[in-house]
Amino acid sequence: MSAIAQKHQGPHDLAALVRMVRELILQRGAHAARTVVLVPYVQLLPLVRRLWANEVPSGFAPRFETTMNWVRAGDFVPAAHDIAFDMGRDVLTAHALLQRAGLGAHADLLAGRLVEAAWQLAGPVAAMLPTQRAGWAQRLRQVIGAGMDSPALALESAV
Repeated sequence: MSAIAQKHQGPHDLAALVRMVRELILQRGAHAARTVVLVPYVQLLPLVRRLWANEVPSGFAPRFETTMNWVRAGDFVPAAHDIAFDMGRDVLTAHALLQRAGLGAHADLLAGRLVEAAWQLAGPVAAMLPTQRAGWAQRLRQVIGAGMDSPALALESAV
């Protein structure tokens, strides 16, 4: 165990990354206070903030966040038909979408299933470039829809 700790170069690597962030901000003419830097783990936040303070002892600092902290900060407000990852709100949104799709008679039955499906797909979709999402969805519809033309599977197909 001690051999691993002796070879660990994490803080040195982070210091180099902080220097790189500073250089990128300067190259792009961005203002540090209007820059958000995403780090992978919440445990790194105090460390990268301290490293920034060492690298840039005076002046503005970027906003260091994790993706979860950033979302919780309220910068993203879902629109009326966006997924919000709030079960109550998402079920109401799914119900409204099902009504619009002409499935109002089955909305109570399908709304929870639609939310579950949307939550499962949110991760893979978020990992894609926005320009690739429509093509991916079209290909996926063809694959998933294969063999779903039976009347017994009509509701599953709708979801």
